[in-house]
Amino acid sequence: MKSAIVYYDKECNMCRFIRKWLIRLARPAYKKNLVWRHYVDAPACDIHDRSCGESLKVELPSTEILQAFYAVRMLLRFTWFFWLVPLLYIPGMSYVGERVYRYVAKNRYSWFGRSEEKG
Repeated sequence: MKSAIVYYDKECNMCRFIRKWLIRLARPAYKKNLVWRHYVDAPACDIHDRSCGESLKVELPSTEILQAFYAVRMLLRFTWFFWLVPLLYIPGMSYVGERVYRYVAKNRYSWFGRSEEKG
């Protein structure tokens, strides 16, 4: 399997925490197939385009790009919690998941702070 590229906000403490735990919880067969990059490294992202960093994005080997709730749902497949993924396909979960994701993303800096440290 080719690598999936995950674009996230390195300045967001919550995002960095989630990244750390997703790496720890990744199943061995998939651990090497996830490449993590800061959102400004995204090919379509202009350095001055802050909207690029508003949601997590996953670029799949097929060049399909998933973002926000759909990216989280995809990343869960790579972890030991893969068995929860079918629950995220229950009718109505996308509607709820998108809204919860948007609310948390909007408030992430005020709740968890911002880090100037890179990495």
